[in-house]
Amino acid sequence: MENIKVWDTVTYMPKKEVGVVTSMNDSFVFVRYGTDTTSKATRREDLEKGDQSFYCPNEHNSILAGAFGRCATICRNCLYEEKFVKDNL
Repeated sequence: MENIKVWDTVTYMPKKEVGVVTSMNDSFVFVRYGTDTTSKATRREDLEKGDQSFYCPNEHNSILAGAFGRCATICRNCLYEEKFVKDNL
């Protein structure tokens, strides 16, 4: 993982949950996710720098454009992810 610092945007990859780093220590990165008012201790290896919540699982080398965009090839996985997000808002 790239070096992160306080106030960086990160994504908790197991759930593709986006948050902001509020502090860190030798063991954990403390991240405020979504509308939470408190930060959660998170293992560094579970984080990716930046907003990876709509990254194409087929790795088309493009982050989906906008909240409901599609990758350039409009693959089945991206269509599924778009529908999942819309259905769970």
